Amino acid sequence: MKPADYITLCNGMAGVLAILFIRTGNIPYAAGALIAAVLLDYADGFVAKKTKPTKFGMHLDALADMISFGVAPVAIMFVVVVNTWVVVLAGIVFVAAGMYRLARFQTKNSYQGMPITVNGVVVPLLLLTNVSLLPLYFLLASCLMVSTFRWSR
Repeated sequence: MKPADYITLCNGMAGVLAILFIRTGNIPYAAGALIAAVLLDYADGFVAKKTKPTKFGMHLDALADMISFGVAPVAIMFVVVVNTWVVVLAGIVFVAAGMYRLARFQTKNSYQGMPITVNGVVVPLLLLTNVSLLPLYFLLASCLMVSTFRWSR
């Protein structure tokens, strides 16, 4: 494994910590863990570019991103928002859209659709301001992640 891969593993662990923190009711720590995951994702990309990225590292990064910016936000929503069928549907659609976005990037190296990492910034902001907006945001983010809109890089 390369140095960037260790940073990527820390990204995934930050996502798991976010889930554990929210289960104990510690909203600020859960939000902080997601922000840490974003910073780690940025750092692993920076290090990977300096040390030549590998296929292994790219796949590891997608898995870590799915945990931190796909599964963890949904797990958080399921704890802080009353679980109606709309909330459950929003969570399922969000995870599916995140998987689609990551798979599209892995296979086409395409910057189409909103990067899943954006959720690591928006979700903590909503956690600390207005959690009732999470289901609506998840539905909007799902549409943006699968869109063909080209995001600059």
